[in-house]
Amino acid sequence: MDIDVLTALLYETESETLDFKSGQYRFPSGNEQERSELLKDILAFANTWKRSDAYILIGVDENRGGKAAVLGVPDHLRDGDVQQFVNSRTNRPVSFLVETVTIEGREIDVIGVSKNQQRPIFTKSACGSVKAGTVYVRRGSTTAEADPDEVAHMARAQAEINLALPVIEFEFANRKSQKRLGREVELTSNLLVDAPPSPASKPAQQQGLPPKAPALYSLQPLSIVDVLGPSTKDVRDYRERSAILNSIGFWIHNSGSVRRETSGSR
Repeated sequence: MDIDVLTALLYETESETLDFKSGQYRFPSGNEQERSELLKDILAFANTWKRSDAYILIGVDENRGGKAAVLGVPDHLRDGDVQQFVNSRTNRPVSFLVETVTIEGREIDVIGVSKNQQRPIFTKSACGSVKAGTVYVRRGSTTAEADPDEVAHMARAQAEINLALPVIEFEFANRKSQKRLGREVELTSNLLVDAPPSPASKPAQQQGLPPKAPALYSLQPLSIVDVLGPSTKDVRDYRERSAILNSIGFWIHNSGSVRRETSGSR
């Protein structure tokens, strides 16, 4: 976590996006009732609509009207353990992160809960003080149970978000036939190698033959094609690139919008 952001949070008060805990959660050493407090707090922040990410600062004591006191904690939460504990119990994944941060010479734990969640989120079975199927939200500095209207609003809003999201399907395609080839293809390329010069192409002196008399050519005016046309090197470079780069097409379909199936090549 950015230290400047963390320092700024120390001057704020508890809200729908911030909570202070002077001591560590009893996790994982606590009983189910004690461990459920951590679960309930994370669920409440995840279900609450907010403009920014929410944070739980553990090892920090709130000081209303002033800067919070950084106390630190002797033991720390492990992100993997908390992720497993929370997401194994919920109806859908919760987006959050647990990290240990050093500030003012002390180590604290920070739980950052993303503002982007698929709501409503609830547990599939009871866990301590957390009831199965109950949606918890943050109201000010407290955690509460959402009423039916709030839950219905979450579901409607999430459905609208899901409809608005594009669902992109991508596959490779045959450029000529426009047939789909799947998500994996094998390409075969050719490498052009110069053939050794034939004896007939060597100068007459190297073949032991008398030099030919110089031929007489009539001078013709150059056309614009002669002037601007590709050089031998350009033609050679183009042939080499064309041989080694096997052109492949692609097929893209967006089932989340009105766009139709299309294909192209690169």
